[in-house]
Amino acid sequence: MVKISDIWYYGKSYSEKVIWWFCKIDEKIYQTEEILYKFNFTDEYSIIQSNCYIPLFKTDIVSLEKEYMQTLPYNIQKSFDKNFKTNSFDSYDLAFKEFIDTYSYDFNYSYNWYEFEEKRLKNDAIIWCKQNSINYKNE
Repeated sequence: MVKISDIWYYGKSYSEKVIWWFCKIDEKIYQTEEILYKFNFTDEYSIIQSNCYIPLFKTDIVSLEKEYMQTLPYNIQKSFDKNFKTNSFDSYDLAFKEFIDTYSYDFNYSYNWYEFEEKRLKNDAIIWCKQNSINYKNE
């Protein structure tokens, strides 16, 4: 039985690439590279064809950050937009993390963000378990 508390964090995704896999045999999570080299698979297709591994769920973190930003007061959103545009961040994610960890610290938005993120990741993990007929415990 899979514990949601053991897998939710692995669902963070910043790309389309499959990084984490769930093994149906030992119910452990493996990185793609580990499976390829340790178990002698040739590519992701061969991993899937083995019928032993399932790509782990993925939650698009940048989309989630944008969703969270919409829950904040309008003036905070505008402040972030201005900061994001003026400081020429390479990515939305970097700008968001700096904003959450610095500017919003006084307003407790940082704590709320991490709570928001964890709740979504756990929910996505549960949905993934149900879709793949994996027994789970939500604790």
